Amino acid sequence: MADRTDVTIDRAKARDRGDATSAVPKRRHDAGAVSAPRPRRLDIARFRPAARTVGLAIAYVLGACLLLRPTLTTTVVADDFQAPFALVVNSGPTLGDALSHGWNIAMTGAKFRLVGAEFGTLMNWLNLWVSATFDLPIDVVFNALKLGVFVGCAAAAATFWWLVARTHVRPVRWATAFFLTSTALFGSLQLHALWSNDPVQSFPFAGFGATAVGFLMLTTAVWVAARPSWRRYLAATVGTVAGVSYYELNAGAVLGAGVVLAVAAWAARRDRRRLVLHVVGGSAMCLVPALLLVVARGASPADTYAGRQVRADGAFDFLVRGLLGSLPGGAWQVSEKILQARPGLVFSQTVAVLVVVAAVGLWCARVPELPPADPATRSRAGALAAGGGVVVYALFAVGLQSSTVKVQDEMLGIGYVYMFYAVVATSVALGVAVVTLELIRTRRRAWPRTVALCCAVVFLVFQGTYNMRLHDLHNSIFKPNAALDNAWDEDVPQGERCRAIHAWADNPWPDYYRNDVVLGTDKAYRYYFGEAFCPSARRWVRLG
Repeated sequence: MADRTDVTIDRAKARDRGDATSAVPKRRHDAGAVSAPRPRRLDIARFRPAARTVGLAIAYVLGACLLLRPTLTTTVVADDFQAPFALVVNSGPTLGDALSHGWNIAMTGAKFRLVGAEFGTLMNWLNLWVSATFDLPIDVVFNALKLGVFVGCAAAAATFWWLVARTHVRPVRWATAFFLTSTALFGSLQLHALWSNDPVQSFPFAGFGATAVGFLMLTTAVWVAARPSWRRYLAATVGTVAGVSYYELNAGAVLGAGVVLAVAAWAARRDRRRLVLHVVGGSAMCLVPALLLVVARGASPADTYAGRQVRADGAFDFLVRGLLGSLPGGAWQVSEKILQARPGLVFSQTVAVLVVVAAVGLWCARVPELPPADPATRSRAGALAAGGGVVVYALFAVGLQSSTVKVQDEMLGIGYVYMFYAVVATSVALGVAVVTLELIRTRRRAWPRTVALCCAVVFLVFQGTYNMRLHDLHNSIFKPNAALDNAWDEDVPQGERCRAIHAWADNPWPDYYRNDVVLGTDKAYRYYFGEAFCPSARRWVRLG
């Protein structure tokens, strides 16, 4: 007891002197004791959302590659094979040359495709630059860019669905809309390149790139109609002008946007300010791009391209052919004629479909639903108008191109398509995705729901089988293209490069096509790798 009393007295004296560093020993449980700082623990919970997002992104890319494997592993052909080399021959190998080339194409040909021409030439330049910089085969780079376009198209359609549902009906999570739309689109795509101009295997930037822009235009219309303002209408007008200057196919998206805005104006008929805003802003949003098309068309009277020359005779018949051929399964009969048999199931593709469908279904079943839309904007008429806008867009795309001389000459029956296939395929996939989510959500009528979902899975399996068989036939026919793409590499000996270019050039290509590839491979190879691709290849060039 005496010792404890002495320690207490000594502490009191030290405190009175202001001596913070008293020699009196401090005990562990003293109130004034200063403990050493504890080392911080790594808070793993902070990283879980980011890790979950990265994991979902990786799983999505793997699933997309599984469904699109027949499309992403086909040999590059047609304009997609020639265009990067033609760019180097006609303008040059640099980025500035590519942008200048895009401008020249837009100004000398279809003067209303400025955005589309610049984007296309940028992709062609990027194809060669990425291949040379990262030592990747040209076809691998092209198919990676193609995958990006497909994903962008699915994302644009999913965003449209997400905004319509959030504004007018029961909201849906964007990730759910994205996964379902991607599955429906990627699984239902049909390969046509062996008999038709196909935006799936070729021309993806024109077909699915334009479709992505078109759905963004429709999304903008829904965004403006929900909460209109002069600023929103100005931004939407700029967007529609840019969309139409990407590809005239998107004039259909302008018409679809007009449907959305007309219904919004009718709903606001009792609010004079809101009505005037819709009428004036909507007119500008729809009429300015239309005026651009008319002016651009009048500025190119010497344009004789058959793809822009209209033939009214039999246009309705070709419209019906185009629509039926663009629907899921619409080209199976042509596929069997090309394959000369009904293809047997491909086990790997069947497994891929089942894995992706199971993963997406599990996601949709486990993600909780969101509360209903805001009553201030909730409108069944608005939702129907948005769906009607998609239908108008798809019908216009088919009607516009099926009335041209080029498409009518090439559309020999149902299953023959053109760039309009991308719009119809995406629109149908979006509709299927919406219906699928409703089937998953409903708690009633389990048997019809199960039958419908099983039928969808069976269709995806058969479509993947057709695509794999067509993929194998396509690659066996165009082996020279694949060999030349693989030879465009600095690690390939010159002798092997020469064999590849000679084997490719010794085919019945048009002179302009052969010249662009032969001269372009050499000029690009000299620029990126500092030596000739094959000195003896110039003998294949036909001038004049």
